[in-house]
Amino acid sequence: MKTGGEIEPAPGNATTDHWRAILRALIEAILAFEHPAFPAIGIEEVERPLLRDFSLAAEGGATFRAGLAALDEAFAAQAGIGAPFPAAPLAARRAFLRRWVRSEAPMQRRFYARVKAMVLMTAYGLPVLARAIGHEGRQ
Repeated sequence: MKTGGEIEPAPGNATTDHWRAILRALIEAILAFEHPAFPAIGIEEVERPLLRDFSLAAEGGATFRAGLAALDEAFAAQAGIGAPFPAAPLAARRAFLRRWVRSEAPMQRRFYARVKAMVLMTAYGLPVLARAIGHEGRQ
């Protein structure tokens, strides 16, 4: 852990690197980083507080990390593009997530809804994004 509460992956830890790559790919798919009106921030600026605030790297985040792995496995089985979720084109990832929103499997719908809520709460809690939507905080 770095000072300031930022969580860093263990160097060379393939398991940590993989779930973190899936998480970063989800953050990118959920937020409109490519939109010209979106503030100039990077995925890492959302990932750091998300990891810190939801303790995803800790023991309590094991179920969440298992959900990320399940999402990646389902993507590989269903998408038909021969790439894991993090390596797939943004459009393919977003199309896959749209299918999960409408899935007949309640677990898929719930998992995606929770991930999206976590990402949006974290992102719009960043001062730069809060200002972009006209929220200046408590008066």
